[in-house]
Parts: sequence; C-alpha cells; structure tokens
Amino acid sequence: MTINQWHTDQISRRIMSALFVIAILAGIIGRVVIVDRQQIINHDEGMSFMEATGHLEAWTYNAVHEEYPLYAWVKVGDLRPYMQIEDKFVFDQIRHDLAETEVAPPFYFWVAHVWFIVFGANLQAILTLNTLFSIATLIVIFALARAIFRDRWLAMAVAAAWFINPTATYTSFYFRHYQLFTLLAVLFAYLVYRYFYAPENLIHRRDTENTEKIKVKAREGQNLSLSPYQGLAIVLVAAMGVLTHYMFFWVIVSALAALALRFGWWQPRRIITLVAWLAVAAVIVIALHPQLFESLDRQGGRVEPDFSWDEVSVRGEAVIDQTIQFVLDRNSFTDARRFIVAAGMIVLPVGLLALAIWQTRRSASRPDTGWRAWLQERDRAIFLIMFVLFNYGTTVAQYTFSFSPFHAMINPWYLSVPWAFCVLIPVWLIDLPGLQSFKKWLLPAFMLVMLVAGLLTLYKQYDERVRLAGPALYPASSEQVLIGSVARGVVSPVLINLDDDTDVFLASPEYLLAHPDEWLPQVAARPTVYFVPTRDVFEFLIAEGFTVQGRKTFWPFQAYDVRAPGIE
Repeated sequence: MTINQWHTDQISRRIMSALFVIAILAGIIGRVVIVDRQQIINHDEGMSFMEATGHLEAWTYNAVHEEYPLYAWVKVGDLRPYMQIEDKFVFDQIRHDLAETEVAPPFYFWVAHVWFIVFGANLQAILTLNTLFSIATLIVIFALARAIFRDRWLAMAVAAAWFINPTATYTSFYFRHYQLFTLLAVLFAYLVYRYFYAPENLIHRRDTENTEKIKVKAREGQNLSLSPYQGLAIVLVAAMGVLTHYMFFWVIVSALAALALRFGWWQPRRIITLVAWLAVAAVIVIALHPQLFESLDRQGGRVEPDFSWDEVSVRGEAVIDQTIQFVLDRNSFTDARRFIVAAGMIVLPVGLLALAIWQTRRSASRPDTGWRAWLQERDRAIFLIMFVLFNYGTTVAQYTFSFSPFHAMINPWYLSVPWAFCVLIPVWLIDLPGLQSFKKWLLPAFMLVMLVAGLLTLYKQYDERVRLAGPALYPASSEQVLIGSVARGVVSPVLINLDDDTDVFLASPEYLLAHPDEWLPQVAARPTVYFVPTRDVFEFLIAEGFTVQGRKTFWPFQAYDVRAPGIE
C-alpha cells in the first residue's frame, strides 16, 4: 500500500465513522423525542391497548350485545379501564382473546402486558419498549453483517442504513408487533449463520491445536455439534418468533433453503440438526398457544374473496411505493422523485454488478479480484438471496395475489422484516470482487444517502405525530364527544387525548340512526365533537339543521365540530 492509498483509506474510514455516529445518534435522539411527545395512535394500535391489557373479549362482547358502558352517555373515565391493567399476568386471557377475535399470536402482547404492569399502561411506555427493541435490532444486524462480511466497516454501513431508514423509524413508533418480529427474525438468521452455515465459528478461540484441520472438517459437515445452550438459543428464538408473527415461518424456510443450497442433500446433518431443534420449538409453541391452528384458520379466512387480475397492477403499485420507502419517505413523493428513486433502486445495483464483473475481467489473474474470489462469494450470495427471496418475495406475492388485505401495503411496517435483510444486499454488492478499489468511496456515499433519507423521515414523523397531532387534532370544542363506531380499535385513539370528565357516547352508526332519542337531545344542547368512520350519521345531523364549525382528519375517520341551531 502506498502512502497516498493509506491516507485515502484513513479519510474514508473517518468519514464512515462520522456518518455512523451521526446516524446512530440521530436515530436514538429522534426516537426518544418523538416517543416522549407523541399523542396519536391509529386503529390497529388502539386494538393493541385492549389486547395487551386483557380486555379485548370484554369490549367485543359489550359491542355485540349493546351493553353498558357503550350505547349510553358516560364519562371518558368510565371507559378508561379498557386501556388499563386491572388483572395482572392474564396471559391465558390475552391468548384466548387474540385467538377468538384477532389473527395475531400472543407473545408481543404478553411482553407488552408485563411492561404495562411495571411502567403503566400508557403510550409512552410501550413506545419506549419498541425503541429498545429497535436498538437491540441495530446491535443484532451489526453482528449478522459482521459475521457475513467479516468486516466491521461493512457491518457499520449495514447497521446505520437500517437504523435510520424510513421503514425502521416508522416501525419504532408503531404499537404493534412488527419491531419485535424484526428483532427475532434477524437474531434467528444470525444464530443459523453462526451455528450452521459457518460452523468453523464454533471452534473455541483458545483451541489452537489442529485448528485448520478442524475448520476443514467443519466445512465438510463432519464437526457439526451444538452445545445445549446453543440449541436452546435456536429453540427459544424460533418459538418466540412464531408466537410473535406467523410470517416467521418464512424466516425459518429461508434458513432451511440456504442450508440445502449451500451444503446440498449429500450433507444432510446440518438440516436434520436444525429441523430437530425446530421440532422442539414447535412443541413449545403448541403448548403455549393451543389455539394456534384455530388462529391460523381465522387468518386464512381473511383472504380477499373477490380477487381479480385487475387488482394486481394496483397492488403492484402499492408494493413499489413501499419498496421505495426503503430509501425515501413516501410523504416526500412527487411523481418525479418516485420515478427517480424507483429507477435508481434497479439501475444502481445492476450497475454495480456490471462494474464488478467488468473490473474482474480486467484483473482476472489477481487473487483478490479475479474469478477465484467470485467462487468465495457463493456462500454469502446463497444466504442473502434466500433470506431476501423468502421474506421480501413471499410477502409481496401474498399481498399481490390477495392473501393479505388491500390496505396492508399502505403501511411501511408491512415490509419491516424484508428490509432488515434487503439492506444487506447493496453493501454486499459494494464488497464484490472487482469493486474493492471503489469501496472506500461507495460505502460512505451509501451511508450518506441513507442518513439524509433518515433525517427527512424523522422530521416528517415529528411533524405528523407531534406537531400536528394531539390536542391540536381536535376541533376547538370538546365539551362532549359522539363516536359513531364501537370497533375495538376506535376507542383508544380517540380517548387517549380526552379528560376523564368528558362526556362521550359510543355506538354503531346503525344504532345511532335507529335510536336518535338516546343521544340527540344532549348533542343539541351542547357543542359536540363527532368522530365518524362513515358519513351516514353526519348527513343525518346536517338534515336536522346542525352546522359544522370545523373538521380535522383523524385516520381512519373524520372529526367534526357540530352545533345545533342557536348553539355558539
């Protein structure tokens, strides 16, 4: 290495170190600030409060049978217990409620339940937990990248790009199980890579005698034996993963496919060993969640029944939008930006691959960039491609062909797990043989692009969840509230920002239209905020002579400040 090359490497590493520190600090500080001040949640997050506190079935029963405190004027404080812990450690109740009324497995809500017991059932507490999960995921992604690339600078680029990007930051602020799902998926991939895919890593560092011979045997599958602690780690992570999200199945399939392609069926011991530990995990899952198959059957019942090929193009466009969100916040979209980013996500990887091949042809005789070096890429390529294929590919396929609800892909967290593996691909391309002389500048450039995108996302998140949310979301008057829905995800988003002594009436739109005498006199007497997912009751109020003083969007419905004639 010449003096100039040494200086260039030092400058590149200093730039990367600075970008890494800025990305991590910005990611942590941004998360802490938004978590501390956030006051808005959406429909699914509202369900999470009832699921984690063990009140989901009770609310559903009252909604179906028109029981008190629904379908009557009550104080917000009378509804607050549905968002609070009353009975502690009701794990079986939570599991039963989810199996009967939802399709989500229970582990995340068990964890949230315990967290609520310790820190209180409030939004800041649970988002703090998600933030801790995101920091843990950062550490595990760094460890996985370090194990695969065996280069801490490449691992730093992967970790920083994941931590600060739009998909990861959105998932951190979302009170659902996706952040824990991502953590367990990456941790499982790391354990499989260390214990099965690269078994020479199992050799103890102090075992220097015959180390090379042991490594050769290990690569040939002759020295694959896990300690009980290593097997237990595989079992626990796999069980927790399946109990967090049923899509964890594809993470497991990714690992088995990677082992099968890498070592072939002529060395079945690796696959048999992993399958044996996974069988133990399956027994644990069924023991802890005996209604597993009932829940899976309910999930199958959610398949869109009216699938048509005309929808494929619309759903495909939604997939493109969410894939672009790996780099650019979708709220920053213009048609020009959308086209540039989408094209760049195709052209740049293809261009890097073509450049690597061209450079390799020019220096085919060199051992570090020649064709022999490409043979060593086989192991990493198989592992990465399998995890991307079976997580991103299957998620997209299930959505495109209507195995997931139409609205699923509008949420950035839907691709949170695929992104955790996709982020490894650009760094792998940069590290290909033939691009070694460009790597010192390509890596900082990649980190800089992801840092800028991440900072823009944090600003957008602060704008949406803090500055424009909370009390400012509601119209000027909130003396009393009428809610035209009893859906389990509605009550928490609305009530979270109301005082306990505020009068509220919750009922279905059909009930409100059929029994106006039960709620209309009080609405006519005082200014009222009406939250509505449909326009039926709103149009009824207009027909009765009510006027609208203000309106605010509150996803998935609108908030109207309505006044009877003569009420100021």
